Amino acid sequence: MSRPIRAAATLTAAALAATGFLAIGGTTTASAAPGYIVLDGQRVNNPVGCHNGAFPPLTLDNHTTSIVLLYEKPDCRGRVIRGVNPGTSTTDIYAFSVYVLS
Repeated sequence: MSRPIRAAATLTAAALAATGFLAIGGTTTASAAPGYIVLDGQRVNNPVGCHNGAFPPLTLDNHTTSIVLLYEKPDCRGRVIRGVNPGTSTTDIYAFSVYVLS
């Protein structure tokens, strides 16, 4: 498997595991991701769970140790568009919300 396909498969598996667990009513401990995100210009320290963006395009700077998932609908509903690795930034015209994995 090539590196981009392997990375996409890993991200997809993580996203499906996270969303599947939440969809069946699973709960997670409220442990925050150390660090902060900047979501549409607003800094969120030690983020936990779902955060809605102001409006598309959504901008995100991930300064945590966790992957942040971008969702196509508010309140982390709909499909996962992609993940944003720690220490990276993105702008996405289709994303409305983000979920910080802990």
